[in-house]
Amino acid sequence: MSRPFFGLVIGTVLIVAGCRTPRDEQVDRSSALPPIQPTILQYVDTDAFDALFEASLKNHDPAIIVRTAHEKPDWEGRLNAWIAAWNRGGKGERRIIRGQIPLPVQTIDADLVREFRLLIFGLVDRAEDLAKGGSAWWQEERMRSHRVALLRRYNLRFHMGEDKRIQLIFFHGDHARRYAEFMKGLIGAEDGEWSREIECSICTKLQEEARTRPMPKAAD
Repeated sequence: MSRPFFGLVIGTVLIVAGCRTPRDEQVDRSSALPPIQPTILQYVDTDAFDALFEASLKNHDPAIIVRTAHEKPDWEGRLNAWIAAWNRGGKGERRIIRGQIPLPVQTIDADLVREFRLLIFGLVDRAEDLAKGGSAWWQEERMRSHRVALLRRYNLRFHMGEDKRIQLIFFHGDHARRYAEFMKGLIGAEDGEWSREIECSICTKLQEEARTRPMPKAAD
């Protein structure tokens, strides 16, 4: 290999390497990391649940999934206080951030999702009133402020799993660049970027079942 040609090859390699941006390197590092393993908690209306959830928040766990036994957001007790505390963590007290449905329109049973979203936002609107009657710690200003602060760096997603039970997913903003990857693994569809808002999603399997369900026959 002649010296001029060798120098040209080396120069080309250096130019290509120089075209890499910090974002490219960040994506490479992200893809090399192991998948985020969420902390999974089963909701029960007990002090033990409060203690486990608070410990996960203090530990800054990247993703926390609270599983409920409910197909609709009609649970009672302290879970409503945690939702109210999250809601207070926005810019200003009692702020409710309206979410969106990030999944592709063609895969969604519109009526199913619309009903789910309306139920969720109806719950969030009433969360503080429900918290007053369902949780002793909500009445204690110091404890309430402490838990509001713990939730401030998390967003909140209400998700309906394959078992048709609702899950609350809290994802920490320090891991925002991995949010879409995490949600794709959970819901089986592309998702938007992390932001501190309320989001709703339904398992893509349920959406497919709803979309392919035979229409009822018209009465003769």
